[in-house]
Amino acid sequence: MAMTHDHSISTSQQQGQLQTPSTIEVRKVAVAAPITWLQKGWDDFYRIPALSLLYGLLSVAGCYLMYIYARESLALLLGLFSGVLLAGPFVAVGLYAAARDMEAGHPATIGRSLRSIGAAALRIALISVFLAVVYILWLRVSSIIVALHYAAFQPDAVQLAVVNMDWGTLSVLALYLGIGLLFSILVFMTMAVSLPLILDRNVDPVTAVLTSIRAVNANRVPMLLWAVLIAAAAVVSFATAFLGFAVLFPVLGYATWHSYRDLVVTEQP
Repeated sequence: MAMTHDHSISTSQQQGQLQTPSTIEVRKVAVAAPITWLQKGWDDFYRIPALSLLYGLLSVAGCYLMYIYARESLALLLGLFSGVLLAGPFVAVGLYAAARDMEAGHPATIGRSLRSIGAAALRIALISVFLAVVYILWLRVSSIIVALHYAAFQPDAVQLAVVNMDWGTLSVLALYLGIGLLFSILVFMTMAVSLPLILDRNVDPVTAVLTSIRAVNANRVPMLLWAVLIAAAAVVSFATAFLGFAVLFPVLGYATWHSYRDLVVTEQP
């Protein structure tokens, strides 16, 4: 049964002083908690299928637009598709707001979500600047690696490298994937609960990011499982020509809200 949340607490906090990391506690969760978050995400999807599909189809359309823009450039294509994962937490803010409203017993509508987002617009914008910087930096690094080792990123390059034991090509690909993994870990740790926390409470971006890092560090095994599930959903969506995002993107967005509710102690004395 989902935990209940008194949003009058959040309202009073928004009218008071900003909270600091010392006033926000994180809790440890069970290893299988990410499975429960996904189940709750599915439940939320079925409670509001029309709104959920709207968000999902918008994400599919965004992926197609990026593909059309970048399909002529391998460097842009790789960088932009990687950016889908980096930008995902910010794009899903509306889903966090919808899950919050449903949990509080309110109707989940775009208008209500926009009002919730508007109340924290400045802090959300500051977080988006951080994500944009990380994304631009990754795009730049990706472009440089591809430009310097263009042959390694050609079709069938991996198969030929394995057959011919071309360690040079394999090391380039490993370097590319390794750097991409580091960027992904950075975004995952800093964004795991920061945006839902900002949306729900009067928390500044630095406090939200530090709380997110603390929550991940306190739950390394469950959060590793959560990261694997997110990556698996992305792989499925890419494999289905982005169509998987129509359902999986909103489900993951709702599930992220439920992960925040489990990982962060929201009740205040």
